Amino acid sequence: MNFSSKGSLRHGYDADITILDKNFNVVTVMVSGKQVYSNADLC
Repeated sequence: MNFSSKGSLRHGYDADITILDKNFNVVTVMVSGKQVYSNADLC
């Protein structure tokens, strides 16, 4: 694993992130900087 590109939300870094709404419903999931899930009803 290349840990030098982990740990920050910055250009050129890998982004694994889950975005939740105020009720903790999953709105968006991104893996390696690519959107893999989006709940359009919550956007």
